[in-house]
Amino acid sequence: MDHNALCAAEKLIVVLETLAAEGGPLGVAELSRRSGLPKSTAHRLLQTLQKYLLVERWNGKYQLGVRGLELGESMRVPDPRRLRVLLQPWLQDLYHQTRAVVQLCVLRGAYVVSAEKLCGHDSVVLALRLADRARAARTVGGTVLLAYSARSCPELSLHQDLVRIRQHGVAVGWDAPDRSVCTVAAPVLDQKGHAVAAIAVSSPAGAGDPGLVISSLRSTARAASIAVRPVRPPRSVARGHPEAPDERSVRQPR
Repeated sequence: MDHNALCAAEKLIVVLETLAAEGGPLGVAELSRRSGLPKSTAHRLLQTLQKYLLVERWNGKYQLGVRGLELGESMRVPDPRRLRVLLQPWLQDLYHQTRAVVQLCVLRGAYVVSAEKLCGHDSVVLALRLADRARAARTVGGTVLLAYSARSCPELSLHQDLVRIRQHGVAVGWDAPDRSVCTVAAPVLDQKGHAVAAIAVSSPAGAGDPGLVISSLRSTARAASIAVRPVRPPRSVARGHPEAPDERSVRQPR
């Protein structure tokens, strides 16, 4: 690619695509080498992108910023409204099984957003205490999304927690500073094993049967993962069943 012929906007896109493909921080020299842009040009473009929060500097290197991540997630993750409608039956079943607050969470940059929240008459107050938008690293549902995200998590302090979540398939923790709300969350995975959403179940600390909640949540998350994946016709249907006789070879009665 002749980068000398690229306009300024195209060069900005090259920088963003290079950072997105890496999934982690890059120094100016490494970014220049991978993108093919001159080092001085790469540095100047990074300064511009940083000004608009599309890129952020971390430990002397650069990675996608809050706005850059939000744009990327909005393109990759299905529309939350579609997810809410698609997964509503499973969310309702899970609520009836647990009688706890059930949330459908999606990742938007560094934040987790509640796309749906189900509760009963006796859990309205608890549901209102749960934030509709919060830093992903500070919520149970958010850490599940980070653990199964297609991009690397910049918060090194969470590394061991994310590894443990991937090992067990669920996260258990507190979603209130006073530890009065216990939350269990599991990922809704696409065909590549990346989280498109998380399902979280919250209840007052000490209430309910944790084993029952985790078992029900696992089953719901598995079913939801299947539901969000694109349905492809079987190869035999798409290409014609190999065992089906050719209609031209079937002898017609006289």
